[in-house]
Amino acid sequence: MILSSVRAYIQGEDYWSKGQKEAVISLMQYASSSSQADFQAYLNAIRAPLGDKFARIELEKHTPNMTIVYQGFTGGQINPDDIPGMVRLFRWFHDFSFMRVAIADWAAADKELDNLTELADQLHAETFSDQPNPLTVRPRPRGNRSVRFASHSYGNHFSATLAEGDRWTRNLLNLLTVGTSALSWSWA
Repeated sequence: MILSSVRAYIQGEDYWSKGQKEAVISLMQYASSSSQADFQAYLNAIRAPLGDKFARIELEKHTPNMTIVYQGFTGGQINPDDIPGMVRLFRWFHDFSFMRVAIADWAAADKELDNLTELADQLHAETFSDQPNPLTVRPRPRGNRSVRFASHSYGNHFSATLAEGDRWTRNLLNLLTVGTSALSWSWA
């Protein structure tokens, strides 16, 4: 269960990262075009990262609402069959060093996501104002790139940390298997 759940989190980070990158690209296109199709592409792309964020926030509560967790993770493109194990991993092992670091990375990346959604909201509001300010509406690749790269580095660290936890778990399970085999052999 632990190994499968770690795999699901790493796969989820991949969806998160892809969605976030596509959101930045769509938002930059929207800044150039003011096309509602481009803004809708941004909204579609940001859905997976936001779903994961809502799931994490709910899981950090003392008594999480599992409906919100499931909605968040499925919105984040997580396979529903993986969610129970992911919940157990988060809840049971959140104080283990690898999970504590991964959760901190996740929360930090979500703050960058908040910056992106704030920028999108401002851009969308300015686009619909009676007299849009061309300096506000024009594409800002430098700012958007910093959001994208900051989130990418959190995502890389998140995945590396979980992979380290996966290796630790595998080693522990191998040790337990060898120990159990040795004990059962000595009793035979």
